[in-house]
Amino acid sequence: MPNLADMLNTALSPEQAQLLSHVAVESARLGARVYLVGGAIRDALLGRPVADLDVTASGGPRFGFALADALGGEVVSSSEFGTHELRADGVAFDLAMARTESYAEPGALPSVRPGSIREDLARRDFTINAMAVEILADSWGDLQDEFGGVEDLRLGLVRTLHGGSFRDDATRIVRAARYAGRYAFQLDDDTARLLARDLRHLDAISGDRVRHELEKVFDEPRAAAILRLLRDWGALRAIHSSLRADDATLALIDDLASEPERGGRAVTLSLFVSSLPAEAAPALERRLNMGADWARVVRDTIALRDVPGRLRRPGLLPSEADDLLRDYDEHTLRAAALAGEDMAADWVRRYLNELRHVRPLLDGNDLLVLGVERGPSVGELLRELRRARQDGHLRTRDDEVAYVRGRLGVN
Repeated sequence: MPNLADMLNTALSPEQAQLLSHVAVESARLGARVYLVGGAIRDALLGRPVADLDVTASGGPRFGFALADALGGEVVSSSEFGTHELRADGVAFDLAMARTESYAEPGALPSVRPGSIREDLARRDFTINAMAVEILADSWGDLQDEFGGVEDLRLGLVRTLHGGSFRDDATRIVRAARYAGRYAFQLDDDTARLLARDLRHLDAISGDRVRHELEKVFDEPRAAAILRLLRDWGALRAIHSSLRADDATLALIDDLASEPERGGRAVTLSLFVSSLPAEAAPALERRLNMGADWARVVRDTIALRDVPGRLRRPGLLPSEADDLLRDYDEHTLRAAALAGEDMAADWVRRYLNELRHVRPLLDGNDLLVLGVERGPSVGELLRELRRARQDGHLRTRDDEVAYVRGRLGVN
């Protein structure tokens, strides 16, 4: 049995290694065997830092709470499937009881029962995620790889563990694209055939689950490559017939990934739906069970299509550009600024970087002191001052005082 101790010690942060050492000691005291599983093993074998810790244990249903107490930590959350998020030693990690799963029908949530570590690995999505190492002191780093994950990593393959994998859980289609796009891997031939056969089962997946998978895609540095795979496989249309991802849009999403400070999930979403037919938006919102934030991005992305023509009007004043843009979601505007290269996009960038931040130097109390009547006229005059500053007519506090006095007819 190969031992990955040295490789893990390199891939884990000092805090992660210390936590796992504590987990091993306390688990042994509690009579449970524990394993580091899934992505941590995959990334260590690929020479990448371990981002997340997933631990599987052979203990009973209350083991997670007992372990949290023993570590002096806390159970942050629990699920109906016997999984817990724990925090101890300043590090969060996921803990699950070794289990096996069955699916009553495509798209259904699984029924689970306790199982062995081998059964637990056998229920997973792909061979590259179906590896485990023991972390007890006497077996630290011992690898369990009964499904060929190490060899598939070497070959750069994404491979399912059984023929019903995508039928059981079609979100694995999106995950297959994530791993293939992230690591520049290929699907093995059987997996590609199964994926094409089972695309139709994406229709059985709830909107919340599909949206959650898309959120993960949008968070990936190689989101464009992943979306290209989903498009080419037919998975986007299987999710909803209106979804597209043309090469120009994917190029913009790729550019966005190189400058993360300009982006984020919502900006990627706006770019992604930039070619969505307006009449398809309500159906897509329902299909993905979008919350208010996502729905606004979609609607504003579509509505913003009518604005560039007005932004190109000769002689447009900065305050008029502000009028045209200020009611749109910021992420939508950032996407528009990234996508455009003409005068309209220049106005959007100027609005984001400058115009929206302009404020009068005088405030409401100053206006009252100057004799403005309390009430709506205060807000109206502050808006006038803001517009005049945007257009460069007022620059100093004295300029604003003179403007207000002029509006009041006071010398």
